[in-house]
Amino acid sequence: MATIVNSRPSGSTNARQIAELEKHIGHRLPLAYRKFLLRYNGGYPDPDAFFVRTRSDEREHTVMCFFPMRKLALGQVQVEEPEELLKWPVHCAWDDLQSDLKKVYKKKLYPPLLPIGTDGLSNYIAIVLAGHRTGAVVFLEHKTAKASALAPWLPEFLNWLRPRRQAGHWNRSSTGRPDLIAINHDDYHARHIGRTAKGEQFFLTSLFEPEIGSRPGNEFVALFLFDRCGKLIDAKIDQFGPRGTMDEKKREATYLARLRALGEVTFQRIEVAPFSVRRFGTRVGLIPQPPEEPDEEWVVELHPGNFMAFYKPWDSGQYDT
Repeated sequence: MATIVNSRPSGSTNARQIAELEKHIGHRLPLAYRKFLLRYNGGYPDPDAFFVRTRSDEREHTVMCFFPMRKLALGQVQVEEPEELLKWPVHCAWDDLQSDLKKVYKKKLYPPLLPIGTDGLSNYIAIVLAGHRTGAVVFLEHKTAKASALAPWLPEFLNWLRPRRQAGHWNRSSTGRPDLIAINHDDYHARHIGRTAKGEQFFLTSLFEPEIGSRPGNEFVALFLFDRCGKLIDAKIDQFGPRGTMDEKKREATYLARLRALGEVTFQRIEVAPFSVRRFGTRVGLIPQPPEEPDEEWVVELHPGNFMAFYKPWDSGQYDT
């Protein structure tokens, strides 16, 4: 069975907190998962790899972390960096999934699922809360909300975890991960980058989530603000709905309004730290991706849309489309 590393990243939990969560979600937690929370309350497994089988293939995934139980009074906890998922409360994962089911997927899941962990790529490891499969562990794909069976209960899932065959989607080592990336000003995707009169760095762009299956897609205007050292200060995101039905004039007006609100600016090269925030059920940002194969390297991608990709050397200012 896998060993749980870095347990209790947000401290221990107790029966009272578990009862509050059960009231919040409207379901009793499976006994094995209750015991897991009381003993570990989060952390990540070692080894951490598992396989999701479909009719056509078998793909390796990894468990980045299990979500800890924290006080419901915290409310919604925003995640801006992947590492912050290690302390992201399980009640936030539940609320986030319920919001996506209503606004994005427009469907209900039966049996109901509680996200208990993540692979670090917005996909969930979840546990069945009702029905004859109560306590079973499944992989819930973010793009489609499709659940794939993993194990009949949590201890069996931990027992089935294996060392990675590939580099994996999540690498706990920061080796190769850039602290800063440079983006040169140009007349294409980096047309509106530079510095404000206060010296803050900015990046204004239009982003999109493509239409995939039953998901209609979404269009965004995004303004990212960074301090002089490149650390994210704010991410102002506006959504406009699917491309086929959005109000293009409204999006254009919003874009120009965001630009004017910056005041006097200088369009120039910027050097900023990779980051990730979650807005409208979508991961947004300059998101670092670890290598999936031994001969691959780190890449930083602009999401959603992934139409700008940055590679070493990180100070080149160049990007691929």
